[in-house]
Amino acid sequence: MRRIAIIGSGQAGLLLAHALVQQSYDVTLYSDKTAQEWLNRSRPTGTAYLFDESLQIERDLGIDHWSEGMHEGHGMHMEMPVPNGQLISLVARTPRPGGAVDQRMKFHRWMNDLEDAGGRIVIESIDVAGAERIARTADVTVLAVGKGELGRIVPRDAVRSVYERPLRRLAMAIVTGVKGWASRSGITAVKYSKLPVGEIFWVPFTHKTAGESWSFIVEAVPGGPLDVFGKLTSGHEVVDTVRRLVKEHAPWDQENVSGMRYVEGDDLGWLVGAFPPTVRAGFGRLPSGALVLPLGDTSITFDPIGGQGGNNASHHARHVAAEIVARKDLPFDEAWATAIWERYWNDRGAYAYRFNNLFLEAEAPGLATFIETASADARLADAVLGANIMKPRNFFPWIEAREDTRRILATVQAELAGRSL
Repeated sequence: MRRIAIIGSGQAGLLLAHALVQQSYDVTLYSDKTAQEWLNRSRPTGTAYLFDESLQIERDLGIDHWSEGMHEGHGMHMEMPVPNGQLISLVARTPRPGGAVDQRMKFHRWMNDLEDAGGRIVIESIDVAGAERIARTADVTVLAVGKGELGRIVPRDAVRSVYERPLRRLAMAIVTGVKGWASRSGITAVKYSKLPVGEIFWVPFTHKTAGESWSFIVEAVPGGPLDVFGKLTSGHEVVDTVRRLVKEHAPWDQENVSGMRYVEGDDLGWLVGAFPPTVRAGFGRLPSGALVLPLGDTSITFDPIGGQGGNNASHHARHVAAEIVARKDLPFDEAWATAIWERYWNDRGAYAYRFNNLFLEAEAPGLATFIETASADARLADAVLGANIMKPRNFFPWIEAREDTRRILATVQAELAGRSL
């Protein structure tokens, strides 16, 4: 039985561990938190809205215990002010609902279930020396440590990463009392106000104790008027600040969130920070020369703006699990690590990363053309954005050029008109 060591107990690491235990691998997961610590003494790793295609990965493993009762989202709702003073509104419905379930609750359950299924969990904060010790006894060592320091063992790919500095400064908190936007959009959706100075998102959320709730994410252009969270020390302060920012910069949302309040009984239900979107190589080497394999956010770090990060973690875990199983008794060597990474990058990773980054750019003419056109055509929005948000390769290369975008959208509109005849 081949021995698999996974360092990290987040979304990607736990999915990979469950997938491989179910294939009878000898799996040891190393976590710096116990299941109980994840549940009661940890901050959320983010909002992590998962579309149905990603939830299906959990269903296939038999570890989806929440989607049937979660606060569902049925698409995306973007509003954006334009120079003439009007508000562009785009609503794109997804074929099936998604949602954001408090990951602390998920990781708690998945860690307990992993041990019941035959996996081993070691509670230990792993540094480089610890990784060396682990690698000596494992057939393959996987780093699923998110944006943690240990992940820097894997070299940054300067060409693919594009950015060297954060393009947004972030604030997130979980709230109740949000009215929602169904009266404007017709659905409960991920609400997105795109502003000249950044973005404010409102995400349907299922909190570990409060249940149905919302999570907001502020994406502030560094140095701009939304970039005011760095010195705040509590979730209540973050919520009060967002209430003021909505009044000043997104007044069309003020009525919808006027009753919001920070979630009760969870002093850790908020985050602030910043990081650059980053792509790393397909493997790293410990000082001894032992190979380590990056997974999820350790491999590709996404800004939250395009909703790809948590979903990528799930898809990458499924990919790596399948590649480990397909390897059978052959060595997990550098050639293999490079090949499986390039397959993932070329099939999904590159497109997800490029699509996500379009929303960060000051100039994205193809995307701007799509937003303008689809805001006036609900069927087009559903068919292009709603149906393909989890198929990012379908946006390329046309979304990167204005004229190509116009041509593709005209073709889709003609096809939709033909279906209605």
